[in-house]
Amino acid sequence: MKLKEIVTMGVGQFVYWLLFFVAFKVFFLLFNHSSYFPLGALECCGIVLHGLRMDLSAAGYLTIFPALCLVIAPFCRKVAFGAIKWYSLLMLPLLVLMGCADAATFSEWQTRLNVSIMTFFRDPVGMLQSLSTGQWLAAVMVYVVLLWCAVRGVLAVISMFGREAEDENQSQSAKRRAMVSVAQLLLAVTLLLPIRGTVGNAPMSPSTVSFSRHLISNYGAYNFFWNFVFTALNQSGNDNPLASMAAHDAKEIFDEHFYASSDVQIPFIRKPRNVVLVILESFSSRMCGFLTSGETDYTPCLSEICRQGIAFDSCYATGHRSDKGIAALLGAYPALVNYSSIMEEPAKLATLSSLPQLFGKQGYTTHFAYGGDIDFYNTKLFLLQAGVERITERSDFPLVVSRMQKWGAPDEYLYGRYIAELDTLPSPFFSACYNISSHPPFDVPGTASPSDGKQRALNAFGYADRCLGQMLDSLRAKPLWDSTLVVICSDHTASLHEFGIAIDDPENYRIPLVLTGGVVDTAFVCHNVCSQTDVLATLCDICHIEAGEAAKFSKSVFDSKRQYAFFFRNELWGYVSPGYTFVNNIETGERRFWYANCTPNDSIDLCCNAYAQHVLDDYLSR
Repeated sequence: MKLKEIVTMGVGQFVYWLLFFVAFKVFFLLFNHSSYFPLGALECCGIVLHGLRMDLSAAGYLTIFPALCLVIAPFCRKVAFGAIKWYSLLMLPLLVLMGCADAATFSEWQTRLNVSIMTFFRDPVGMLQSLSTGQWLAAVMVYVVLLWCAVRGVLAVISMFGREAEDENQSQSAKRRAMVSVAQLLLAVTLLLPIRGTVGNAPMSPSTVSFSRHLISNYGAYNFFWNFVFTALNQSGNDNPLASMAAHDAKEIFDEHFYASSDVQIPFIRKPRNVVLVILESFSSRMCGFLTSGETDYTPCLSEICRQGIAFDSCYATGHRSDKGIAALLGAYPALVNYSSIMEEPAKLATLSSLPQLFGKQGYTTHFAYGGDIDFYNTKLFLLQAGVERITERSDFPLVVSRMQKWGAPDEYLYGRYIAELDTLPSPFFSACYNISSHPPFDVPGTASPSDGKQRALNAFGYADRCLGQMLDSLRAKPLWDSTLVVICSDHTASLHEFGIAIDDPENYRIPLVLTGGVVDTAFVCHNVCSQTDVLATLCDICHIEAGEAAKFSKSVFDSKRQYAFFFRNELWGYVSPGYTFVNNIETGERRFWYANCTPNDSIDLCCNAYAQHVLDDYLSR
């Protein structure tokens, strides 16, 4: 077999994989057009062009095996070409599936495909519930069509260069074939150049293809296969990716600046006999007109609740997923920058103290109600470890009700049962209720789901808001209202990309927090910067419960001397305070400030870096 034929076949394989990834990048942009098209044609072209370097790298990785097969082609052409063919046919179903999953999950997660998706494969029921039946059928059809096109393409490339010719190998001397084989091996080594993406010292990384001030554009430039492999190989394990100082130095700074207790008086809230915590799925302060001046009020009932209680307009979620929100609200534990949360680690989860546990030790009846599958994200395990006495979940509802939405019982049925159950709880009690109707796919009952994603989300939030208002009205009419503190807070935000809010914008993490109930003597808006992790310390202060180590990452929301919030996601973390706010991208090393009058402050930066490092040090040590 001639060297020219081998080289042509190798180049054909490389070009095929490159075109495969470019085609999927275009597919990704089209699928997520609501996020990308508003950026303009020039920005979208930049995504494709700048991402080409990572596509070349991914194509290089996938061409390594065919290139090595071609090394033996001069001696056994049929075996070499057969191996390339079956390698391609085995890889394509997986790669097409990854590409489709990458495009489909981005609209909700606002992050590219990474190793964290393996968590959801461990619980496929949750994945099934995230999409409607029609969406799943469409997804399967799209997958089949794309796989068919990809397979036809690779077979065409192989057949173009791999047709059985006359046995020319026999006409070549062994020495000639050996020389061709060595030459092909040397050519295979040249794949290192596209794989590394540069001839410089720094190899390919997410920073290599980053080009825009819009983080979402930089994400668009990523190659889904390369990013998945990168995150799989760079999981923190027992290493802290945020380590910038010795662990004991980070702890010392943390203890001095963040763990110091303060005496906060709360004269406007009487000690409650009962505590009700309402956890809102995906609600954002951006959608609440009362909490965001000048914006359309999509949640008028929540706005009215804010007017009647103590509302916080500068409260921030610690993360962007439900498991992170549950751990923060019930256990005061921050989100993490790596690809897991403490909810995914049962052994570590067992070390976490929580509100149900603290209240239970004080003789409170503990109760948790959820309309969905309580096993998702190890939530039931967490609640059982916390000693929760009564748990209501999807299976407790009639089958016809539990199947009305993909995620479970709609809010009107959840809240109706919840109000009835509160009457049966021995007082004092600590009870939490977690809704599901504002979770994708936003298939709320009573209305046809619009095709427009933004309108479908607004319909669901409007429905969830009305149900919330009706539940509070029912609770307000009960005798227990006068002795009850009601806390309303969101687990995280969602769908804000539809409103032009970038994932590295602190606004993407601002969530509603309201304290109401009969024990709240006055109504006002508190502007203190706080976090959902602060709910634990606040409730313990109000109820005169010693929180101890459980409040390590928590402070009173009324502490005006310590106003700050941190948020974390896979690739970035941020710090918010009244006058100094930044977001730090750990993949690119870029730090973006959010106040015009801000200048880098070494003292604050040192404290923030210590906090971020200590969170992961604490997690790894559990």
